[in-house]
Amino acid sequence: MFLFLYKLQNVRNLLIFLFFLQALTNCATPIIKAIDANDTAKIQEELDKGADINEYKVFYYTPIVRAVLAGNQKMTEYLISKGADPNGRGSGKWGPNRLIPTIYIAATLGDVDMVKLLLSNGANPAARAEYQWMRSEPPYHNYEPKGNALNAIVETTKAYEQFVQSGNVTPNNTATDLQKKFKEYQTNSIEIAKILVRDKRVLDDSENLASAFVGFLKIKQTEIANQIFNSIPQKSIDNRMYHQIIHIYRSDFLKKLLAKSKPPTPPPGEFNLFEYAVFMTGGGDNCQPNTSGGAIKFDNFKNEEERIRHANYANYQMVVETLSGIYNANTLDNHRRNYITQQILKNNLYQFACLTALVKTNKINVNSPDKYGWAPIHYAILYASYEEIEKLLLLGANPNLKTKEVPEDQRTVYLRNGFTYHPRPNISAKEMAFATNSNYQRLFKN
Repeated sequence: MFLFLYKLQNVRNLLIFLFFLQALTNCATPIIKAIDANDTAKIQEELDKGADINEYKVFYYTPIVRAVLAGNQKMTEYLISKGADPNGRGSGKWGPNRLIPTIYIAATLGDVDMVKLLLSNGANPAARAEYQWMRSEPPYHNYEPKGNALNAIVETTKAYEQFVQSGNVTPNNTATDLQKKFKEYQTNSIEIAKILVRDKRVLDDSENLASAFVGFLKIKQTEIANQIFNSIPQKSIDNRMYHQIIHIYRSDFLKKLLAKSKPPTPPPGEFNLFEYAVFMTGGGDNCQPNTSGGAIKFDNFKNEEERIRHANYANYQMVVETLSGIYNANTLDNHRRNYITQQILKNNLYQFACLTALVKTNKINVNSPDKYGWAPIHYAILYASYEEIEKLLLLGANPNLKTKEVPEDQRTVYLRNGFTYHPRPNISAKEMAFATNSNYQRLFKN
């Protein structure tokens, strides 16, 4: 019922908008009407009467913006020859610095030739949209204010993805038509992006450059993201950027960020970068080094479906190779126990692949006890399976290590077999195993 009402509200809003748009069209200025009719003679006639080629009134586009929206290159060129601002800015009371730039609009349309035409006539590719703009054709989208053409490409691509995946159709657009338009847009928009990132004015807009960098990674345009990244000033790299890169599992670019800038110290009470990475990646098969000694990387996944399937798996390269160069892999948690080990072992999240990777790279000592005298083998016995403990022993875990005290949060342990166990101090891992599960005796027969 709520979904129905939500959709009904959206339809109502769209109808209101279309009615409003039609009303504006009916009262458009003579020059705007002449552009719609492709009538250059009428435009000249109005100019001879004293009309302003950069006219702008509230709720109206300037003439050149109207021509760019229509994709009419000849008309756009004609208007520029008559003095139209190639950026689309108006000369009316509400015009200056208020309109959506022409190149911004051309980027949302994927109009490569229009972008080239505008640039050749002096348009600024870094001009920002000063207010929110609504795209009135599929994929309908409300663009964020203050962005430039690079940001507009990212937003449009995301809008297409969501629109196509939702299966939305209109009377004039079938699902197949929209998919075709989306593919065309992807091809054309990347060509536009390549043009934009060659312009110093775009690269100097550090604020939008930083958001565009992450945006192009999210839409899987690594080549463009890499070009943008090379121009991002160090001062623009903040914790938010680090978190975003970790969130989309791009260890390749996380490594580049770390090489370019040390992560800022987080505010009190927030995760540092290392903690955030371990928290986000969790643990899983992707921790396991491959035969070449590296790790499964983002670009090695066959397709998006496979990447999503592995999305909650830790990236060994990210957690170990990249981050432990700055953060100590022996970092202790609030109970003064090894942070990484705890994330891997406790609460039934034990992942042998992660621990193997950490041990083999000498990032942690498999027998390193915490202040309570507990080593990974003790926690593994409580939380892991027979096979996992066996592998841990193969890594060199010492079953004779004895505990000193019992951590407060370990005084009552609910085992996998349904029983409750109360650890006591001064007990070896072997003795703990015998007390918790009779099947474990076979592991320690020697």
